[in-house]
Amino acid sequence: MNKHKTIIISVALAALVVTGTGVFLYAQTHSNKASINLSYAGRLTSIDTSAMATDGPGVYLVDVNGQKIIVHLDAGESACDRDAIKVPDVKVGDSVRVKGDKGSDGIVRICKAGTYITANR
Repeated sequence: MNKHKTIIISVALAALVVTGTGVFLYAQTHSNKASINLSYAGRLTSIDTSAMATDGPGVYLVDVNGQKIIVHLDAGESACDRDAIKVPDVKVGDSVRVKGDKGSDGIVRICKAGTYITANR
């Protein structure tokens, strides 16, 4: 192998390693390792989907026996299950069921398959 091909292969491998490490570090710093999957039933008290226009989360507040539960519909996350993050057909005042991953920050996130916020109808 000549010197020119060796340099190109070395640079390409270095780029893969750096890129792979960057993706790994991003995944590690943006994961919520302390999350647990929980279900709630309560009354929907607030909906704010304005951030979804810029890939932010929709924020839903659910009152569960006097405790406010913050629910994020993480529609901007490309790693989320497309069915889980469809904007639900709910309105303020609805009795709702929520299933999601509650992180150490107390926020319940709807992203993975099997997570949802839905009206009890």
